[in-house]
Amino acid sequence: MIKTCLLWISLLGTWWSNPSTSVTVRFEGIKYPDGIIFVGLYENQESWDERLPSREINFEKWTMKDGSLVGTVSDLKPGKKYGLAVLDDANGNNVVDMGFIFPEEGFGFSNFQVKGFRLPRFEDFAFTYPANDTIVVKMRYLF
Repeated sequence: MIKTCLLWISLLGTWWSNPSTSVTVRFEGIKYPDGIIFVGLYENQESWDERLPSREINFEKWTMKDGSLVGTVSDLKPGKKYGLAVLDDANGNNVVDMGFIFPEEGFGFSNFQVKGFRLPRFEDFAFTYPANDTIVVKMRYLF
């Protein structure tokens, strides 16, 4: 009985000292119901310049409603900056399909609305965890 109580106290202490380290992400304006939403998690300008995310996360679209999808990005460290670069991989081939110059599939960034044809700098779409409420990604399609 004492061992059981100690085990529960230990588990409760672990849970209490390691609160949830995740953020909710809402993807808006998704055009196609097929494929996946591919997210690259970036931590600085250098990784963004080299297109080397620290983590890649895929979200299935089966819970999508009216062009919006909600997901969770976990295991974030408090006080650290992150940025999300998102691709609507509509054909599910795990590749950014390019036209002559521009991507043929939808794309977006955390808390940053793409306008024009310039890619953002990391600071443009970065947020510091914990972020306020929900991170919003507005998808953009050129074709």
